[in-house]
Amino acid sequence: MNKKLLSWLVICLCFLFESSCAAKSCDPSEARKFFSFDVEFSSPLTVEEAEKRTMVNMNKDGKSTMVPFGAFNNEWNELKANYEKNGGCLIYFITEKRSWASFSGRAGYLLIKDGKVIGSIVTEMN
Repeated sequence: MNKKLLSWLVICLCFLFESSCAAKSCDPSEARKFFSFDVEFSSPLTVEEAEKRTMVNMNKDGKSTMVPFGAFNNEWNELKANYEKNGGCLIYFITEKRSWASFSGRAGYLLIKDGKVIGSIVTEMN
């Protein structure tokens, strides 16, 4: 076999192996058992993406300021510290419409590492 072709094949296999490992470590399938309804999960998010999606105008010390996760900012900071210390993937979740109609809806963020939930924050519920 041609050395150039063999090198290309090895690089492709390494890339595929790395991609499948990353996908498995971020797989939220294990989290489904915590929900009594079907749930949708986002692709992995960065800290910046999660914060951008959740900015809330809060009144702190008499001043209006934008804060990620609003009243849940302390919980978010704990989850973010866990993420920064242990790694993993941040994923948004939301239960199906039927759950919201029956006052059992939930939405929030999960911290997943090696396919296991190691942290979470619920940002919406009814």
